Amino acid sequence: ASDVYKRQEICSLASKPFEVILANLDGNLIKRQLKTFGQHLQPGGQLILSGLLQPDAELIRQLAKFLSLPLTLLQDLGKGEWRSLVFVRNS
Repeated sequence: ASDVYKRQEICSLASKPFEVILANLDGNLIKRQLKTFGQHLQPGGQLILSGLLQPDAELIRQLAKFLSLPLTLLQDLGKGEWRSLVFVRNS
């Protein structure tokens, strides 16, 4: 059986920041949660965002800079119209 958690429940599961967060979600949902992902990632941890359309990937890159999130883009991978972004959290 698969468990479904609400965002608040997921956040309460973490007693310490995560080493890796993988999100294969709709671009709009990722944009809304990007700051939260950054807050729950340990320094040096990786945030992997996949299943993004090119326009969403570009907006997420810009949003990370605009919000001054402690994230550095490591990789921008693509296949056709799909993109994956890999960020590392700065110290």
